Amino acid sequence: DNLFHRGDLDEALRILREVVLPALEVLGDLDGICKTNWQIARLIARPGIDSQEKFDAVFSALATAYDLALKVGRPDAIGAVGWDLGQFLAANGALDQAKAVLTQSYEAFNRLGNEPAMNAISKLLADLEKKS
Repeated sequence: DNLFHRGDLDEALRILREVVLPALEVLGDLDGICKTNWQIARLIARPGIDSQEKFDAVFSALATAYDLALKVGRPDAIGAVGWDLGQFLAANGALDQAKAVLTQSYEAFNRLGNEPAMNAISKLLADLEKKS
């Protein structure tokens, strides 16, 4: 977190990928692996996705985090990671997949009573319906 806040994204990514993620995998900590993949995706995307390599890395990390969020069954993770993955899919033309993920994210936020997130997702889903 300190490296991230200081702006040393490359070092933060290296530590997450080479130290944190392998340790969590050895421990079998699915929740931690989910969170770490989500952090990795956000760090890579933060300065912008300007290459196919970054695009693939963001998608892979988000998809992994989302699959694990569903497996673990944590509504907060399903909601937050699903919101990011849904927006990513929508921005890249995968509208049907985006709608499915966003719907699950909406349901997760509904279970948590997070109305601002539900409203944001509803707006995006309505916009996506207009495009389909």
